[in-house]
Amino acid sequence: MGLDSFWVHPNDTDEHKETHPEFTPELRLCGGMFSEFGSGSFRGKVYSAFIEDWTDFHLYHELMDNETVAEIGLHLQRYADNMVSHDLTLHTNYDISEDEVRDLARMFVAYGAAGFELAGWW
Repeated sequence: MGLDSFWVHPNDTDEHKETHPEFTPELRLCGGMFSEFGSGSFRGKVYSAFIEDWTDFHLYHELMDNETVAEIGLHLQRYADNMVSHDLTLHTNYDISEDEVRDLARMFVAYGAAGFELAGWW
């Protein structure tokens, strides 16, 4: 079963739209037919098993609250910070690169800090 993950803000209304974080360099995560490459949305299925194994949270939620998004960001940032110095290679078992791990961490940290939630569609 596929999973596309979309960043949403609880304050988004027709009259008021929250601005998505900007990323420099741009995020280069896997996108799908209905999702982007990290900014706004991403292909959650590609990263779901890695995130679940490393953080104990899974992405298959209709809506994940901001607190959980921020906590996942902390776990992913810790992993990214220690990849080289501690020879962490868990991500290679999931066919994702070190750059993707860093981008996942940047994305979850930024969206968590900005108050966003994560919606899943499968």
